Amino acid sequence: MDLISPRTKTIIMTIGFTAIAALFGFLWWIAQDPIPPRAEPLTNAQIAQQGQEEQARREAAFNAMNADQHLAEVTRLIAGAKDGTAGSSASSWISIAETHLAAIPSGTPRKAAMAAELQKASAIVKAADKVAEAKEASVKREREKKAFMNQESNRRLYAKKVQEELWDSGINCDVNTSGTHADTMRIKWVLASKVTVYKFEKTGIIDSLGKLHFRRVTLSNGYDFNCDWDLK
Repeated sequence: MDLISPRTKTIIMTIGFTAIAALFGFLWWIAQDPIPPRAEPLTNAQIAQQGQEEQARREAAFNAMNADQHLAEVTRLIAGAKDGTAGSSASSWISIAETHLAAIPSGTPRKAAMAAELQKASAIVKAADKVAEAKEASVKREREKKAFMNQESNRRLYAKKVQEELWDSGINCDVNTSGTHADTMRIKWVLASKVTVYKFEKTGIIDSLGKLHFRRVTLSNGYDFNCDWDLK
């Protein structure tokens, strides 16, 4: 006995045919509108050519400006440099404004007043740049100081490691640190000479000490030979 009624069979077949038709329709659509090939990356020559073309367009647009347009651009650039819109590019905005001002013919109304305004804005921006530079330098010094302090224990451990490695190499020397924060390494070996200096520099020991924020390294034989490396 057939458990599926004729009506149900008809519905199932209809759904199946519909799905197949949809699949073929999708495949036909893909065939008619294939995915475009990936664009090849530009060569250095093409990039340079685009840059030249863009520069030429900018120069043409600049040369086509009249006096009023140059004045309007100077006004915009001055305002942006003073109110923070330009951000860290304020100095560049002032330079561009000076270029626009220079393109305005002499005797143009408002040019003299705009020149005075630009001079004031330039002074403001330069003062702000000095403050920012001082702040950046202060932050850098504080960061370096913190790194220097944090490396103190590492410097002491490294001095011990250097002594052990030299002992393993048959060099009977004394290695220790000095300075408030162990920033100087002192190496004493009775046979120290120019050859020792050459080997220390060639093996990279001195460079590695600089990375640990050692500020000075001294090598001595305890008598008449001394060599100092200033790593500041």
